[in-house]
Amino acid sequence: MKNKRLKKVSYISFPKATENYFCKYLVHERLASRKTIEAYRDAFISYMKYMAENNQNSPETLTLAALTRQNIVGYMIWLEEKNFAPRTRRLKLAALKSFCSYLTYIDPVHLEQWHEIKELKINIKPKDSIKYITVEAITSLLESIPLDTQKGRRDFALLTIMYYTGARVNEMILMSPADIRISKPYIIKFHGKGDKSRLVPVNERAIEILKSYMIENGLDKEIKQNSPLFFNSWGENLTEQGIAYIIDKYVSNMRNIRPDLFNVRVNPIHSDIPGLCICFNLE
Repeated sequence: MKNKRLKKVSYISFPKATENYFCKYLVHERLASRKTIEAYRDAFISYMKYMAENNQNSPETLTLAALTRQNIVGYMIWLEEKNFAPRTRRLKLAALKSFCSYLTYIDPVHLEQWHEIKELKINIKPKDSIKYITVEAITSLLESIPLDTQKGRRDFALLTIMYYTGARVNEMILMSPADIRISKPYIIKFHGKGDKSRLVPVNERAIEILKSYMIENGLDKEIKQNSPLFFNSWGENLTEQGIAYIIDKYVSNMRNIRPDLFNVRVNPIHSDIPGLCICFNLE
């Protein structure tokens, strides 16, 4: 009697598994918050970008077979080389581990592969080279932002409020027009983790900048009071990566103009870094 060859078990569809993970598992079973879902989404986008750049796997051709321990380790190294903050790297790793936990239920045939990733331990140490930059440098940075475009005026308002208030990135992301008191005493209400909030007094200059920005974008209307204060081209809240990109753009420009003030590289900032003053690493 001839031995029968065992057929190689194929993987389920990566796009289908991803869609069900986000639209069903996270939303209905885990009851994940919108912020968690968005953070996990960004992790997947980042991972697919890494795979496209380093393994020639475009998002259209990516399969679950490529979701291996070796590729995840390579992805973590890639993030570190791009100066992603430790907390951001931990979050992206947690997103992929969560996905693998989901895969153990819907694709138990490859249980060992998913288990290897779930048990993966990577030593992500916090960097200790973050230092304060000078007030002169921050002032020069704000003055360099062009005010002749709508996005430029948005960026100016965003970074000015970060500088004046020392607000954390996640606090800026969650801001809405309802959080701003535009009559004396001028106060901004910031929302943090665990439904915590804090009130920060601001000066008249900061309120003038915000009022001008809100009027331009129709955010002074009653119907817009709970809308995102700082938003992207699709009208959605800016992300941590989006704010990091904005800062990096202006710092890169100022590095060419004032290298004496901007001999720095920008770390992708995360929600635990307070204010604009310590978003830079000295080289």
